[in-house]
Amino acid sequence: MAVAKKTQKKKKMSIIIWALLVLVVLVVSYRLVDLEEQQAQRRHEVEVLTAHYQALSTHNAELQRQVARDMSLEEIERIAREQLDMVSPEQRVFLDISGR
Repeated sequence: MAVAKKTQKKKKMSIIIWALLVLVVLVVSYRLVDLEEQQAQRRHEVEVLTAHYQALSTHNAELQRQVARDMSLEEIERIAREQLDMVSPEQRVFLDISGR
C-alpha cells in the first residue's frame, strides 16, 4: 500500500510538472507572437517615416533650388515680412491694444 501511495504521489507530481511546463510554453509563445507583432508595427512605422523623410528632403531640395534661382535677398525679406510676419533686427514693432 505504501508503494501505491508513492506511485500515486509521483503521478500527481508528474501531472503538475507537465501542466506547469505547458503553461510556461504557452506564456512564452504568446509573448513571442506579441513581440513579433510589435516588431512588424515598428518596421511599418520606419517605412512610413522614411518615405516622409524622403518626400521632405525632395521638397527641401526643390525649395533650395527655387530660392537660389529666383529670389534675391530683397524678395526673401519681403516674403518673410508679408507671409511670416517677421521683422529685421533694426525694426521696432508697436502693437495697438486699444481694440479700435
